[in-house]
Amino acid sequence: MAKQHYPRLPVPGPVVIPNCAEVKVLWSQNGMSMVNVLHGNLTAAGPLNPAMAESMFSALKANTATTTWLGHLTTGITLAGMHVKDLRAANNPTIVSTGAGILGTGTGTALPQDTAIAVTLRTAFSGKGFVGRIYLPGLDNAQLADSRHWISTVGFDNAVLGFANAINAAMTAQGIPWVIGQRALAANTTAGAPPSQAQPRPANTIPITAAALTDHRIDSQRKRLGR
Repeated sequence: MAKQHYPRLPVPGPVVIPNCAEVKVLWSQNGMSMVNVLHGNLTAAGPLNPAMAESMFSALKANTATTTWLGHLTTGITLAGMHVKDLRAANNPTIVSTGAGILGTGTGTALPQDTAIAVTLRTAFSGKGFVGRIYLPGLDNAQLADSRHWISTVGFDNAVLGFANAINAAMTAQGIPWVIGQRALAANTTAGAPPSQAQPRPANTIPITAAALTDHRIDSQRKRLGR
């Protein structure tokens, strides 16, 4: 018997999450953009520093883990920039990095543009809403074990997680260590929905405890492709 699904809709309107900043890592390939959306814990008073996005992007580019990761990517993809937005109130401006992007340096050939590897972002909690994902694009065919899996060598795994952690290091240096950003959800009025969904869920942040690779299956970047 199939498991019953009970949809629970986000509260409409601009996304507002207390003590939270949105961080976007931008990629460009063949004229199309791809975006990794993350969130950071923001407790500093006042507006964001206008130089924050560029400071993060510069730190990410300078990290040796980034240099290593670019060696696994096709030369046709660019790590293009970073954006940051204060989500503590509605309609705050997006701060944009200004530095030049950097290209992949792999020696293999390009794969279909939607292919990606998924990095799991773990927290101290389990269940829906308490686990995050980053879908990293741009890998070349030298990273394939077969038609459905990426290679699973220690060097490759370390490169994936090293780059994910380099993003967090850049964010943490600016006072916004990564978290799971939970937007507010309305109470579920569907008949038969579990009692735990009878009340609305307030917007919140959940600290991320670790980045991990749970498998080496080829995943898809489709949810953030072209946005």
